[in-house]
Amino acid sequence: MTEAVIDLTKIGVTFKDGQQTIQAVQDVDLKIEAGDIYGIIGYSGAGKSTLVRVINLLQVPTTGRVVVNGQALQELSPVALRQARKRVGMIFQHFNLMQSRTVLGNVVYPLLGQKISKSERRAKALRLLKLVGLEDYAESYPDKLSGGQKQRVAIARALVTDPQILISDEATSALDPKTTAAILTLLQQVNRDLGVTIVLITHEMQVIKSVCHHVAVMENGRIIERGPVAQVFTAPKRH
Repeated sequence: MTEAVIDLTKIGVTFKDGQQTIQAVQDVDLKIEAGDIYGIIGYSGAGKSTLVRVINLLQVPTTGRVVVNGQALQELSPVALRQARKRVGMIFQHFNLMQSRTVLGNVVYPLLGQKISKSERRAKALRLLKLVGLEDYAESYPDKLSGGQKQRVAIARALVTDPQILISDEATSALDPKTTAAILTLLQQVNRDLGVTIVLITHEMQVIKSVCHHVAVMENGRIIERGPVAQVFTAPKRH
């Protein structure tokens, strides 16, 4: 059995909203193995985005234990946690690109704090822009790009720190079907060529069916079903 790169145990996340207590995630166990493309699907409010923020401790769980890449994240010092987070890349629905920087500048940005030369940073960013099919756009600005191109820049930027895990949080939900298919094909290539484990958060069944190996279905903060994609969708335990 392949080693689990993400191992969440008894995760609970509770928010206070005035007098009300909201249980966003309840008693979730989740293991994701190295090299997987793992989908987490559910309607809006199911708790999937909250759960995925627990993976790199951007959301500290109220209860439970988070082990990623063999490290218990809650036990790390702030400096060690920052280093651990670099091994988890994230892409989002709204791209989060800096409009004042070129495409190349956006991809280089996460490397600025690292002790590598300017030419090394540039070479690495250009290599990733070639991977995502945008090497000819290095000096362009984000406002000149289509939605699909912006998402490709975001993927290149997420990969520039050599993460072992890439989290896609509804990253295709603002794109048209053709562009979505192209981005999902690119994520498959990243998974295959770079060996990056991908966690894909979505509310779209078709996204899961087209690229994921395994899936967890969330509802009301709990995982209600999980397993290989074909098994979950052809013979669900719950109806």
